[in-house]
Amino acid sequence: PFRPSSVLPMDDPLSAAPEEQQLYFFDLVHRVSRVEELLLKLKDSTLYKCWRTAAKAKIKTRLLSIEELSMLLDTGVVDWDDLLMRYLESISNRQSFSETKAIEQSHCQIDDFEAMLVDFQKGNYPEGFDENTSVNKKNEWRSCLVTLAYELSRHVNLELSRGSAGSLPTRIREILARGWDTEEQLHKETIYYIAGAVMRSIEKLKDVSKDVYVKALKDILLNAVTNKSNAQNAALPSAKVEEKEKFDLYYPNEKFYALVLKIESVFHQLLSTSNLAHYGTTLVADITHALSKGIMGDMDAFF
Repeated sequence: PFRPSSVLPMDDPLSAAPEEQQLYFFDLVHRVSRVEELLLKLKDSTLYKCWRTAAKAKIKTRLLSIEELSMLLDTGVVDWDDLLMRYLESISNRQSFSETKAIEQSHCQIDDFEAMLVDFQKGNYPEGFDENTSVNKKNEWRSCLVTLAYELSRHVNLELSRGSAGSLPTRIREILARGWDTEEQLHKETIYYIAGAVMRSIEKLKDVSKDVYVKALKDILLNAVTNKSNAQNAALPSAKVEEKEKFDLYYPNEKFYALVLKIESVFHQLLSTSNLAHYGTTLVADITHALSKGIMGDMDAFF
């Protein structure tokens, strides 16, 4: 086994980090593919193929040539290896050992990555791009770079989520399939209160949404809302909503409360120190993304 500090440049800020953080960083490095393998995945992506097809067809709105599109994935032109290492370092730097800091650290890591992309798109122009190159063409180059960078981060996150703990989507499906309820009354009341706040947000969203969404939002309100008397008769944990009646919160019915309870169960069971170490500080964002794709089957019950 190697000593991480021995392979880090002397001016690398990670070389001064605690050894545990260095070990975590190098664990991340060993768990993801080499940058060349990741770039092959980008090259094989539907999006990149569409760009090349448009360039071959000489569509006027696409300014980059086939050759320039190839340069996007050329490590001799664009420093993809540096971006990958900086991305993994940002995950390592934002490692959290506290559940209460998981969301904050996840958001900070996303901010770190977006800040990286500012420098990344500015410093990776190919030869031939100079003051005579049109602004639109430079903008298209930068836009393509950023899009590919996000796609690269998605592949990295997927690779980091594999391992003995199982894939994140699979674990989420397993949690959703199981029944779960907290034994703490205060926790139940808080979840119910949040469900009521969500219903209030849906009411506001309905008034500013496009027509295509209005009916769906109305259907949710129609099928997921009850009143104080019915909530009490159904023994729903409505105490906190009753305390804050002046804020016009809704009383969710049993179906909607059960849905929000399921969502809470996923975060409650997955936000742990060990899972943060395994899946990285993008855990909260990855859970949210998986739920937004997989929870819709439960929403069908309201329509």
